[in-house]
Amino acid sequence: CIRDRAISVEGASDMDQAPGDDSHWYVTYIFERKIRRFATSVDSPEAEVVLDLSSTPGRVRSMAFHPEFASNGKIYVHIHNGTTLEQPTTIREYTWSDSLGAFDPSSERLILAVDSTQDAIEKGEHPGGNLNFGPDGYLYTALGDGTDPGYFNENAQLTDNLWGSLLRIDVDGGTPYTIPADNPFADGGGRPEIYAWGFRHPWKWTFDRDTGEIWLADVGFVNREEIDLVVKGGNYGWPMREGFIKCPKCQHDKITVDVDPDELIDPVVDYGRDLGRSVTGGYVYRGQLIPELWGVYVFADYLSGNIFAVRNGGVSVDTPEVLTQTSINIVTFAQDIHGELY
Repeated sequence: CIRDRAISVEGASDMDQAPGDDSHWYVTYIFERKIRRFATSVDSPEAEVVLDLSSTPGRVRSMAFHPEFASNGKIYVHIHNGTTLEQPTTIREYTWSDSLGAFDPSSERLILAVDSTQDAIEKGEHPGGNLNFGPDGYLYTALGDGTDPGYFNENAQLTDNLWGSLLRIDVDGGTPYTIPADNPFADGGGRPEIYAWGFRHPWKWTFDRDTGEIWLADVGFVNREEIDLVVKGGNYGWPMREGFIKCPKCQHDKITVDVDPDELIDPVVDYGRDLGRSVTGGYVYRGQLIPELWGVYVFADYLSGNIFAVRNGGVSVDTPEVLTQTSINIVTFAQDIHGELY
């Protein structure tokens, strides 16, 4: 279920095609802080740098093309920074320049800045960082809980901050953005950008291009990895829950947030350490080359190399199906404009 191509993706964190254009792929390079473009044709293997952010502190996690990219040339980039309190995690907008044949760095517009936590400075950080435009035209991104893999905190349950949440904003409605009127906290009670919360380290989430459903992979703590089907206003349980179970290593006596357990939403599937240790989200397959995978959610585990399938939509299951075992550290999947998986 993987199509291969001999292009260097060392340090790659995301790969996309522009809306309606299958002639090129765009790849973000996390440590180099660059976006490269290469032609889909195997006769043109050279990749060219189309955005150089190497002078910008942080790590480039992902990008998203504006749905009207063909006419406005806008792209959005998530840049994670967890090294100092003075350097927040940001979403930035850049515009394509025909004269440069690249995105113009001087066109940069800061969309969103999320201050780093003290935990992030002292221990590292769960950044999340995947960016996607939804079928509603709004820009979505997910952030982790702002702490290190060996720790936990309450950020994902504290809706007065943006950590541990899936966010939704309207980048076309104002400067730098406006809040969709039906966001859960648009009228108060929490940060208005929040769409859903209770996540630990959401590493890759995507829309089903047919149904609009949001499938999110949340990296576990000690015992479980999980896949969530996200709904507006949903609370997915971290740090009270890890997958389907009560988080066994979380110090529950130190959790001060009062949450009704009945309000926590179970994952679609979780799995234990026999299958992997770090989930990588994928896509619901909507291509034509592999008809037996039509409508199947395909994802992977970074450390085990397993590629999994969930075939029964949003109905919870005990364990995912293993499609194939690999020796690859799978950082991300990609989907072309025709719905094929890479």
